[in-house]
Amino acid sequence: MKEKTLYPLWAFLYVLCVFLGAIPDRSGAGKVALGIVAVLFFVPGAMLLYIGIRDGKKKTVVCIRWISGLSLLLTTGALVANLMSVWSESLVLGDVLHVILTMVSAPMLCLDSNLWVGSLFAWACLLMTSFPWIRNFGQKNRKKPA
Repeated sequence: MKEKTLYPLWAFLYVLCVFLGAIPDRSGAGKVALGIVAVLFFVPGAMLLYIGIRDGKKKTVVCIRWISGLSLLLTTGALVANLMSVWSESLVLGDVLHVILTMVSAPMLCLDSNLWVGSLFAWACLLMTSFPWIRNFGQKNRKKPA
């Protein structure tokens, strides 16, 4: 697949995860379907990272790094804020922070309550896979000393 196809597909899966993550009551088959969508969400990102590394496209690898790092950072902040909102005992604040968490980490809320950490792990895998390859892009074109 081409990058021009993968980015819109990834955006579509994000929007799908946002809407599906807002479903409150889930049955057995519904949990499985939402889990499949959450796992499929990471496929375009992984393919983009693979294409960037394979073809030596530093811009693509850096873009995936920023997206995954930002998602991890915002998700962590939203989780901490959501947990701290318990002490304020405000239902409105809790609901607003839950909506923010849904928007920031859409695939996380599609997963079953016991598996939500899998989304954070997938984002971390994308982030950490991008690090070693950035240094190597500049070294391809350098001449070896005699």
